[in-house]
Amino acid sequence: MGANKYLGYSNSLWKGGSSSTATREITVQSNFSPPAAIITDLTGGTSKTWVVDKSIGGHFGVGPWNDNSRSPEWWAASINEKVACCNCFYTTTFKFTKTATGYTLDVTSPDGAFTKTGSLAGGLPGIPGSGDEGCYSYPGASNGFSFVPSSSGIPASTPSTKTSILLSGNNTFIGYGALQKEFEILTLDSKAMYLRAQGTETGNAWYLRLKAQ
Repeated sequence: MGANKYLGYSNSLWKGGSSSTATREITVQSNFSPPAAIITDLTGGTSKTWVVDKSIGGHFGVGPWNDNSRSPEWWAASINEKVACCNCFYTTTFKFTKTATGYTLDVTSPDGAFTKTGSLAGGLPGIPGSGDEGCYSYPGASNGFSFVPSSSGIPASTPSTKTSILLSGNNTFIGYGALQKEFEILTLDSKAMYLRAQGTETGNAWYLRLKAQ
């Protein structure tokens, strides 16, 4: 609940094939209260730490961003797929905490953040302006988040909880840095979480599976 700031993205394609990405900070007032079970499962009632679950196929994947696509139909990661190239994807931890006044996310990344670069890095600090997707030095960060009704039009039967995690500011992320700041919770229990988020390349819908530590 309360006011939260996040980054919005838009891509423009110009004649000749060139493109540009524009960002702006948006303030959202949220007075939404999610089901109590979502808060308990995500935070454990106080705090709980999560990591990307490399032990299952489809822990990371991508499909088109539209309401008719509800799975990573373009590509899905196999078990341990990013270990060799980008193990930071699996060693970064995400601690969700319930406080007296709201919620916070602490991101700890001993091996860097897994992300694209430049404007596609979602505003994360320390990420270079160009380069391939990979692990980049990232200092870790802590910031607030709120729960909001999901902005997508996919139905609850997808399945979806119709509840999203909305990150404040631009210095934190969940799983993959090249995502916008709203993460729709498709499924969640005390041990596993399945998320869907729009990429900073806005035609992409990315899917993440995390497990509780």
